[in-house]
Amino acid sequence: MNFAPVAFAIGRLYLLVVAGYLIFRPSFLQHQVLPRLLKALLWIGFPLYSIDRINAGWTEAVALGWQGMVGFFLLGAGMIGFQFYLGRILIRRVPGLRTEYPRELLVLFALHNAGYIPLAFLGILVSDGIMVYLFYYVMAFNFLFWTFSIPLLEKGNPRLTFRITPPLVGIFLGVILAATGWYRFLPQGLGAAFSLIGRISLDLILVVLGGTLAPLTFGSWKGYTELRWLVGIKLVAYPLVMTLVAVITRYTLGLILPEEFAWGIGMVIIVEAAVPPGTNIMVVARAWASEKQNEFLGGGMLLTYAASLVTLPLFVGLGILLL
Repeated sequence: MNFAPVAFAIGRLYLLVVAGYLIFRPSFLQHQVLPRLLKALLWIGFPLYSIDRINAGWTEAVALGWQGMVGFFLLGAGMIGFQFYLGRILIRRVPGLRTEYPRELLVLFALHNAGYIPLAFLGILVSDGIMVYLFYYVMAFNFLFWTFSIPLLEKGNPRLTFRITPPLVGIFLGVILAATGWYRFLPQGLGAAFSLIGRISLDLILVVLGGTLAPLTFGSWKGYTELRWLVGIKLVAYPLVMTLVAVITRYTLGLILPEEFAWGIGMVIIVEAAVPPGTNIMVVARAWASEKQNEFLGGGMLLTYAASLVTLPLFVGLGILLL
């Protein structure tokens, strides 16, 4: 596969994130514009994007088998669960990860950016059918993120609470419209509008993603050596091991499944292992965590996103070579 389109897609993705970081640096935009834009994109833009992409790939996904949908949901839940388990062990046993903020460090390790970044460029790497399966991965992530992130960061007496979020609503609607065939009854112009708004919205979500990092200042990680260890383990060592897992998975599944499908699963595993933490962590932190927690998490977010400018393209390239 030619790596040039992939490099362009990753570069464009990070350019949008950096643009959002710079655009929303003014305090007025952070407090008055960003929350409203984020709400509009989550309640309207991302659901329309989900509906459009799920319907575009539904026929292929069904032809590949419903087992893929279940499998990707379990893959998403399994990776999050494994990262929580592995993170707890490493934080306890690796001297470099010892910290005053073990729960916050665990959140940074376990809850990666499972949706917005992978969806933004995997579409040029994998088929439309695999993209449908990827939404099931994102569905599992959303279930677990909002159930566990708030109790881990909330002050006082936190409780596990299941939440229905706009991304989940969009995925549910996309699946229902595709499975029932109702989407084809939409007027042609309305379907085209859904597609256009959805694709523009994903770009805007990446800009907003950068905007959520705008209140943070570079250098805020300097007092926390454990965050540098986090980068080395979570963004280098972990995806390196998961690349090996992806290669084994790809060639094993390639014996019984179509090559394109097996290749796509391997690439999804690599990308999901290599992306930085989810920016919604900062949304949760600002609402439920203390000022010191926000300082620590903010430092971790900036450092990991800066490092992923190098590490993510490297692992995507390695995946293309090995798969």
